[in-house]
Amino acid sequence: MYDLDDFLTRELGAFILKGKSNPVRVYELMCLKEEAGEHQKRRCSVFSEALDAYKSQSLKDGIELFSGLTKM
Repeated sequence: MYDLDDFLTRELGAFILKGKSNPVRVYELMCLKEEAGEHQKRRCSVFSEALDAYKSQSLKDGIELFSGLTKM
């Protein structure tokens, strides 16, 4: 059995889910860490940077980073 620490994940954001009154952080399971290639790890890292830029309202930086993901 796997522990979540065994997976490469990326945060998608915080959302208010049905039945909840506080935002819940949602993560996407990408793959097992041991199976992740450098390219996939880099994409997750850039996605995280883009999401952080969006959260801090650095929209221009966020857009550039998200757009760059389409070229990776």
